[in-house]
Amino acid sequence: MFSKTKLLFSFFILFLSSFVYAQTQRLPATETINLPANQNIQVFSYKQKAFLAFAVTGTEISPNNSIGLASQTEFQFYQLNKNVKIKQWELKITDNNSKEIFISSGTVFPDKNIIWNATLENGNVVEGKFKYFFKIIINKKEEIGLDGTITVDGTLPYVLLQTTMDTIVISEDKLLKELILTPNIGDESGIDFEKTNLKIVTEKNIPVKTWKLKNLEFQNIVWDGKDDIYNEFVFPGQYKAILTAYDLMGNYNEVHQNITVLKCDVKGEISDIVVKEEPRGLLVDLSSVILFSSGSFTINEDAVPLLEQTVKILKAYQANKVLIEGYTDDSETKDPLTLSYNRAQAVYTYLTKEGIQADRLQAVGYGQENPIASNKDKKEKIKNRRVNIIILKKEEHDENNSDEQVTEETDEIADTL
Repeated sequence: MFSKTKLLFSFFILFLSSFVYAQTQRLPATETINLPANQNIQVFSYKQKAFLAFAVTGTEISPNNSIGLASQTEFQFYQLNKNVKIKQWELKITDNNSKEIFISSGTVFPDKNIIWNATLENGNVVEGKFKYFFKIIINKKEEIGLDGTITVDGTLPYVLLQTTMDTIVISEDKLLKELILTPNIGDESGIDFEKTNLKIVTEKNIPVKTWKLKNLEFQNIVWDGKDDIYNEFVFPGQYKAILTAYDLMGNYNEVHQNITVLKCDVKGEISDIVVKEEPRGLLVDLSSVILFSSGSFTINEDAVPLLEQTVKILKAYQANKVLIEGYTDDSETKDPLTLSYNRAQAVYTYLTKEGIQADRLQAVGYGQENPIASNKDKKEKIKNRRVNIIILKKEEHDENNSDEQVTEETDEIADTL
């Protein structure tokens, strides 16, 4: 009798322990867990046993041209309890007319993610609002599931840029006629004005002027020919006006117009000086004339008019340091570094005599480095006997407080030419 009672008590304890354990494992029929990166996990339970976690990533996608948005929707399966048997699962996507455009199903949950990139079997990309339906059929009488919405936008924003002319002329420090730019943008999902802009860039795509667009209203933007860096007229050369628009789904589109900037002197002739926007400043190119004879660092008389124009340019940038770089061709001396430095020093001396402060200037010689013409052609190689003058940006020269730092800075600039 005692043994039978003891045995029954043992069974009772075992049953109670199992019951308590089961209670601690109970989950509601569906439980939502919010995770980072716009991910949502839904936990499914049957008879108080959690058996599947289902996740959807990318409910707003842009398959063609997305910046920061997903290009596809991913459905992820995490099987929590394989003891729960199902009859079938099904994932279906329909359009606004309830037309089925995607379906996947099975009797066993997939090990890999199911991916939908809004592309039909014929290769066409669909757009708009779509519904997804996920259901699990347990048996003939019981099924559970959920649904949600996917937004697809692969259309680029509409962009149009009109300009009143493609050439502007600067004469005697005046713009003969202002350039008017008229941007036109639009998109069904809306425009992201934080990223949308209109800018003027150099041939090397270095921005010199940028405007932020604030609304979709018709607007005329006037460019006075000046840049954002120095608030001075840009220099002769080829430029581009680029209109770039982003929509709220991350798609972007751009259009550009070529612009030529010419500078005329008082006689109406195009200036021989070419000034180019470089990453670290303005490069004054004097290569249109031969500054020096072979082996010499005496400035040729023909070059004096260009140096006079250079003085006027430097006086317009009183707050900026100036780097003077001397060069040689490959055969005019056995000591090209010394000759190139003497050439830079000759220009340095000329500029100081014309009123440019000496503490703004630094002369450096680079010998045969960075040729602008072939040294194999006797007629072309003379162009390498030159001096480059670089008007450094303020943020560049302000960081350099010693001669060694300035030398390192000028070496880097020389490499970009």
